[in-house]
Amino acid sequence: GSAVPRERPQVFVQPDVISESEEEALAAEADRYLRPRRYEPGHFDGVIAHYRELQRPMRQWSASSRAVLSRLAALALPSGV
Repeated sequence: GSAVPRERPQVFVQPDVISESEEEALAAEADRYLRPRRYEPGHFDGVIAHYRELQRPMRQWSASSRAVLSRLAALALPSGV
């Protein structure tokens, strides 16, 4: 059979999307919730291993973190997602 050509995902690098102070604040807030969680040995798809995952509704983040996360989502996700 003939192989189906696979599309390569497009990757865009957007420099300076988040400032150092925003990164530090977001990481510190996430760390408060990640610290007590155990590391997962592996992901279902086998792509990542030894990770901690955090799924929090946007409303549970601080106002400053919500602003950063909203800005990142607007840049990274197609409209309507």
